Amino acid sequence: MPLENGSLYPIRITRAHLEEDAGKSVHDEFAHETGIDLNRAGTPLLEIVTEPDFRSAEQAVAYLKALHSLVTYLGISDGNMAEGSMRCDINISLRKQGSGELGTRTEIKNVNSFRFVERAIHSEYERQAEILERGGAITQETRLTMLITTPPARCAPRRWRMTIATSPSRISSHRH
Repeated sequence: MPLENGSLYPIRITRAHLEEDAGKSVHDEFAHETGIDLNRAGTPLLEIVTEPDFRSAEQAVAYLKALHSLVTYLGISDGNMAEGSMRCDINISLRKQGSGELGTRTEIKNVNSFRFVERAIHSEYERQAEILERGGAITQETRLTMLITTPPARCAPRRWRMTIATSPSRISSHRH
């Protein structure tokens, strides 16, 4: 993957495989209930899973933009993130600088824009770093993007190193 300074940064793809969309849960249209939207049921999905090679939100977004360009150029998908044609699940873990051991990861599901990918990563970095600096432990969990409502402050230098895997990126050829 090319970086802004012109150098190349390797991103390892663990696997790519086809799945079938089973539908989605709808939480915001029903009071105290969950609905199920089956409009996309049966739609093929291409899931691309990377290794945790990203070290910043900017790298993750650059990768996703490159992937978006590729799938739209090849006609695999229209890449419309707002409509769910391309979405991203992000796994984030922090580790002490110099440590080779990955920290406990948090997964953020169904991020549907490049801007929200960046915000989600920065926000989760800040949340995990604060817990670790207080001596706490990160609990493995899955979080939803709707919990990220405000843009986080810029990351201050810390003793923690960010490890990000865009695992998985889901690309759908479904068109509305």
